[in-house]
Amino acid sequence: KPEYATIDATAKANTTYYAVFATLKQGAGEKWVKKAASKITEAGVYALITENGKAFNGEIKSGHGQSTAKTFVFDKNNEATSAPEGTCELTFVKKGEGYSINRDGTNIYKYLYSDGVGSGNLKWAVAEQNYWYYDETKGSWAYKVKDTETAYLNVYNTNNTFRTYYQAGSTSPVYFAQKVAGAGYADFTTIVKAAEVTTLANLAVNGTEGKEYTVNDEMVVAKKFQKGDKNYIVVKDAAQAVRNLSAPTDDDKFFNINGNKQEEYAQNNWMLVSLPVELYNQVNEKNTVTSITGSLTEKFNVAMEATKVVFENVTTDFAPNTYCALNFMGESSVKGNNPAYTSSYYFATPKANEYANVVWAVYNGTDGAFYLPVHQGSANAQEFKAAFKVDYSLNSVATPELVNGDMYSFEALVKEVAVATTDAKSTSDASTKFVVYPLNLEAGNVSTGVNDVNSAKEVKGVSYFNMMGVESAQPFDGVNIMVTTYTDGTSSAAKVLR
Repeated sequence: KPEYATIDATAKANTTYYAVFATLKQGAGEKWVKKAASKITEAGVYALITENGKAFNGEIKSGHGQSTAKTFVFDKNNEATSAPEGTCELTFVKKGEGYSINRDGTNIYKYLYSDGVGSGNLKWAVAEQNYWYYDETKGSWAYKVKDTETAYLNVYNTNNTFRTYYQAGSTSPVYFAQKVAGAGYADFTTIVKAAEVTTLANLAVNGTEGKEYTVNDEMVVAKKFQKGDKNYIVVKDAAQAVRNLSAPTDDDKFFNINGNKQEEYAQNNWMLVSLPVELYNQVNEKNTVTSITGSLTEKFNVAMEATKVVFENVTTDFAPNTYCALNFMGESSVKGNNPAYTSSYYFATPKANEYANVVWAVYNGTDGAFYLPVHQGSANAQEFKAAFKVDYSLNSVATPELVNGDMYSFEALVKEVAVATTDAKSTSDASTKFVVYPLNLEAGNVSTGVNDVNSAKEVKGVSYFNMMGVESAQPFDGVNIMVTTYTDGTSSAAKVLR
């Protein structure tokens, strides 16, 4: 029998409540959430999928996993309401430093494993052999064949099969779709308070546009500006970014942008907040913000129309990241077109609604885009090619009078494109993965030169230390401290797990 809730002393003034009359229908509202291998952090039910959404169907031929004929249909939030016919549901159970993977519906040959490190070793086993895990050092989903042998699972694009390899990155990475249980309701009979999202990271993942939220988090005001009748602040948290997290590969060389080390860039979550003018006038740049209440106006590039801001009138150390056209191409490991430079270079990936400095932006009067400077003298000796488009709707000058071929630097808000229409990496085509919104671009923002364009560090050697301080040229099993020494006499250290 339904029970009717009453409004009593627990109800708060000036708080919105919604009528939800709940007769629970178990199993309703089930969905699948697409995740990169690096985001697998809990046990549960998953489907093994390709980047374009084809799923492993459970059949293995000659050691290669086969895929479904149809694909998952994911929305802009990477969610799907159903799986394609024939999808093999896999249960992940914690084991060792990763997971055992098994399928239901059979008592024999139910555990997925790799029989070796080469191609064609994917098999079903009667009993658990070892465990699967995400290899952070290689950036790949992997199987621990033996203590000294690891097989890497990738997608062979020609026929969308799932194959094991002896090294990571041989082909395309695998993805997963996590099955998330839901609930449906009918016969609405009670009153409940609207759900609250407590952190900026959670808002970016679980928020619903048009709903009211209170974001309780450790945030800093990176930038404040006004445009038209709108008053904005741009805030960032201190948590790891939920999307577009980038890191250099083992083979990448480091590349400084005007003296800024990209490998040290902060990678956090960002939000654009519009405020009433009375709130805007109280908040200053670099203030610490502990709570923002308002309506979520956009989830992908998180934006909120706020009615309340709780802040501390103290300053926090903050400096924006500095980007050039290459950062907006969406690839963090980039090779130039000059055959004399065979190495790849690390370029950090911006985050949605990030406030940043933009440099080395050469204006093209024909298409209105900004390009990386061409190779001239020591500038851009690697012959990188990249470009990005701009939107002047937030700029201090509506239509800046720019000169074709001049190079500019400016402050900007970077917005991610939900669905990139063209793969523009390593070409002179403008990026379709990000759109740059200049904030202070005008005719006077001309740069006179390109600094540090060839500042990629040369690696002299790499050593590994275990937790007892023992040094080795090869990584130990478990936790290692990797020390990289460069030819300029500097060194860097990083914790890696093998």
